[in-house]
This record gives sequence, C-alpha cells and structure tokens, in this order.
Amino acid sequence: MRIVIDAMLNCSTGIQKRFEDKEIIALFEIAGLSNRLTEYPPEMADKYIQTILEEMPAELVEIEKHQIIMLGFESRTRQHFLVSKTNLDSIAIRIGAPTVGVAVRTCENIYLRLKHKNLLIKPKIKTEEDKQTCTIWLDIDEDIKAIERQVGHEHPTFQGRILDNPLFAAFVDNRGEAFIIAFTFVISMALFLSTPAITPYFQHFLNNHLHLGFDELYVRGSLERATTGFFLTFIFSTVNFFIRLVRIAKHKPIEWNLYKQA
Repeated sequence: MRIVIDAMLNCSTGIQKRFEDKEIIALFEIAGLSNRLTEYPPEMADKYIQTILEEMPAELVEIEKHQIIMLGFESRTRQHFLVSKTNLDSIAIRIGAPTVGVAVRTCENIYLRLKHKNLLIKPKIKTEEDKQTCTIWLDIDEDIKAIERQVGHEHPTFQGRILDNPLFAAFVDNRGEAFIIAFTFVISMALFLSTPAITPYFQHFLNNHLHLGFDELYVRGSLERATTGFFLTFIFSTVNFFIRLVRIAKHKPIEWNLYKQA
C-alpha cells in the first residue's frame, strides 16, 4: 500500500523563492523525522527506496528517483517514507507499508508530527526581524491519495481528507448525539422556566381528562424530576461529545473514505 501526500512549500514573508533541499530536510527534522538517506549505507537506502517505489509504473520510477531528497523514518510504525521535490515550491511524501492499517497510521503520525510543531500554519510575524526572515511552512493538499499494491497501477484505491475543523467533523460523525444534546437542552430549560406556571394546567388536564386525581405538589415534583432527567441526559451527552471531539482533534486528523465503504 502506498499513500501520497502533496504539499506546497511557503515562505513566511510571502516571497517566492527556490527552496533548497537542506531547508526542506530541516523542516522534517524539526518534527523528529530524520533523514536516513545520509545515515544508511547506499545499498540499504536504495533497498528501502526500491520497496516504496516498486509498484509505480517503470517510466515513473526513474523520474521519481531523481526527485528524491529525503528517506524518512516514522518511529511509531517503524515505516520509511520518501520526500520528493516535484517542483521548485512543492513536494510529495510517499509512504510505503505492507498493510492498509499501517500505511494509514504512518500517514496520520507524520501529519500530527508536522502539525504539533506548527509547521503546517503560517508563522506569525511579530518583529522587524521576522519580516526579513523566511520561515518555511507546508500547505498540505487536503486530499490524500492511497494506492494499493498493484504493479503499474497509479490510480487511488481510496482517499483521505484532512479534517481542518474537528468540531464540524465531530458533528458529522455524531449527528444523533448532537441532536440529543440540542433537544434535551431545549426541553430541560423550557421545563425549568415554565414548571411553576404550567403545573396547575397540567394537573387540571390529568385530573379532569384522565381522571387520575393527582395533587398539585405531586404534579410539580414530577415535572421537576423530568427536568432533572433531561438536563442530566444533556450533561452526559455533552461530555461524551466533547470526548469524541478531543479524540478527533488529537488522534484522528484524517478521514479515510475506506472505512465508509467498508
């Protein structure tokens, strides 16, 4: 399984420039992703490169090899990846892994490493020195391509989408929970504010139409217990939604349509 991440290189000052290979490599090293291209013996490095590129069409392999500037290593999944300079201001990150799950986790780990080091947002310019200093940051394409292991096959098998807005993603993934939160909040507030006023009318309805014979104190207590029940449901649902939101924001930065199709 191969995953390809396309990204644009940007300068904090806004100027267009030719980015040197060492500048790009330094960007990944800040995120804790070292360049094994210089650490490994040439034969070993070539072996890992060939493994990642082995399913690419033959005519593209040689072109890709000339564009490689870095052989990276993601320590959590223990998988290698390539960084290729596809243009003066753009790169491609190619991840090779034996299974879909490992490839997906490697991709997410690389993204999170870059994100946590603030390498995916434009640095703030606070001083005059900042205006003169070009700090590189990456603008990653929100659509990530995943290509299964099939020689000569270069069409995406499934795709990933970067979740720029965790709150919206949590809402989409948990529509039912969001509805319960809104519904229980509205009902609990409505009962809380109106219980003293509606108790006599509710008692009249129960006694005259249903012939239940409840006194006012009992009816009011029932409405207050119902208010408490709705409000507790609102609290528990909100906490559960918040936990899922944090999980998405920290551990699920990319949504893969593979799981929707499964």
